[in-house]
Amino acid sequence: DDPAAPLHALVNTRALREGLLTSAGDYGRPWFGQLMAGPQMLAYLVQLNVWMERFHLTV
Repeated sequence: DDPAAPLHALVNTRALREGLLTSAGDYGRPWFGQLMAGPQMLAYLVQLNVWMERFHLTV
């Protein structure tokens, strides 16, 4: 929800809200070979954003 988050430059926020965040389960293909592809993708995006903020990275 933070409009200043650096991750906004890398992702389609609308697509995330309409797809990944609203679906109850998997989005088709497990990303890490696990069953929890959606939650893992969200965790990855949060970690990526934190990393970008910590090191003051921009795109």
